[in-house]
Amino acid sequence: MSTILLLALIAGSSAWGSNGGLFPLGGPYGKALKADTKKGDYYSPDDLSPHLIWYVTFISDAFRDQFLRQYQKIYPEGQDFLAQKKAELWLKPNPEAEFFVALYAHPKEMTNLGDEQSLWDLSLEISGKTYKPSRVEAIDIDPFERRFFSYLNQWYRGYRVVFPVTGLDDRSRAFTLHLTSVTGHSSLKFD
Repeated sequence: MSTILLLALIAGSSAWGSNGGLFPLGGPYGKALKADTKKGDYYSPDDLSPHLIWYVTFISDAFRDQFLRQYQKIYPEGQDFLAQKKAELWLKPNPEAEFFVALYAHPKEMTNLGDEQSLWDLSLEISGKTYKPSRVEAIDIDPFERRFFSYLNQWYRGYRVVFPVTGLDDRSRAFTLHLTSVTGHSSLKFD
């Protein structure tokens, strides 16, 4: 019963646009977020409990442009404190492949990504070649992230992941992210 309740909470609170707010996600920012975001999951074959639910947003140039426009709608005069610091992370141009990864995993210890305590292996595959992240940074999820990445809820941990690859933004190159661990495997294809 508790597994069913947990699944209902995760599914209900992670639906697109569930955070409400001032700007509906159906506008240009919402379209950019949906276009550059994929969701994957893995459920236990024994009891159908979720072992992994993850969302990945590719931080493309088009996404950055819409992020900036949405940020300027919220803060038309700018903001000199925490919001500006948080926004800079997603606004700063980066020639390398950059992603926001939101991860829910069970057991909770499995939510570590990219550190020495992690059992996950994250890789980026492009045209048969595999790349490992050059940087994985934990992101504290608060109302700012929930506003801009509406699929987030209290169950997820967030990460900024950068791969040493350039040229993904032209969209002529399909790529796949793979997340593998002792509890399962999930792949997200961007094409």
